[in-house]
Amino acid sequence: MNLEVARTGGFAGISRTGTVEVDDTVGGALGEQLAALGAHDPRPDRFVYRLTLGERTVTVGEHQLPDELRELVDRALG
Repeated sequence: MNLEVARTGGFAGISRTGTVEVDDTVGGALGEQLAALGAHDPRPDRFVYRLTLGERTVTVGEHQLPDELRELVDRALG
């Protein structure tokens, strides 16, 4: 299972994309985390992340990412 990450925004507006492979156990827990993130809460000059896991895609601000998810996002973007 893959987590696809697209990061946009920020002060310079530079976009980056990447993918990280997660096992099914992590993927199940990750799906629950994505569902719990809630609606995107935009902030000026902050990064925005579009996270896709299987059929689920969510868009969140950098301030909304929990630490566990931030580690996977950082790995995906290298």
